[in-house]
Amino acid sequence: MGQVGRRRAPGRSVIAAAWTALWLGGCQLVAGLSDLDKDAPVTSAALASATASAGATGSGGAMPCDPATSCGPNRYCAHDMGQMKGVCALCGDNPPQIPSDTCGGMCKPPASCQGKACVHVCGAGQCNMNALDLDGPEGTNRLVCTDMTSCNGLVVHCKGPRPCEIVCLGGCKGLDVQCDMLGKCTLSCQGGCAGPMPPHLACGSNLCSASCTSPLQKVNVDCGKSCACAPHPAGCG
Repeated sequence: MGQVGRRRAPGRSVIAAAWTALWLGGCQLVAGLSDLDKDAPVTSAALASATASAGATGSGGAMPCDPATSCGPNRYCAHDMGQMKGVCALCGDNPPQIPSDTCGGMCKPPASCQGKACVHVCGAGQCNMNALDLDGPEGTNRLVCTDMTSCNGLVVHCKGPRPCEIVCLGGCKGLDVQCDMLGKCTLSCQGGCAGPMPPHLACGSNLCSASCTSPLQKVNVDCGKSCACAPHPAGCG
């Protein structure tokens, strides 16, 4: 009988090629993960991809996070509304569910679409001692208080992830601004904001800032968990 043939063990070249392929694959995986740390704005696709590929809470870069997670310096946890997890985004970026930077004519009356902002104007004797929601679906939500008799004792609720801006040309005594956890929030005192009842700014987790044009003006700032906030605003007394 002839000798039964035996399988030959893989040659060294085949084994080396296999190890090389495995190593390259690992490098590509690491490179792909490192791409999540780039400072590009967060998108819905990136959010879904990062959350699906790393089911655990993380921090830094575009790693998954939840509202209780620290994302590191100059970052905050941006997430789609209704989702438990999001991704760590650069402070000042908008969360990924925002379709555009224009108001698109979708402002809620009495606010009107002006350029890229839904603008609500409070004139003489208006918006005093009550509450106001700023929650336009697209674009920046902006409240403008034009007179010394406007926005006194007003409570403003910034709702949703759009940037929320309050501009005081007058009045704003005892103004209370409650920022949304996701949206950027700013208070600009260009008039008013003076006296024994200065405005109060309660920040969310995104960028939060206030400014004054006179040292006679003052703003009480509660930075909270804001990723960038100055408790003593520039130009304020």
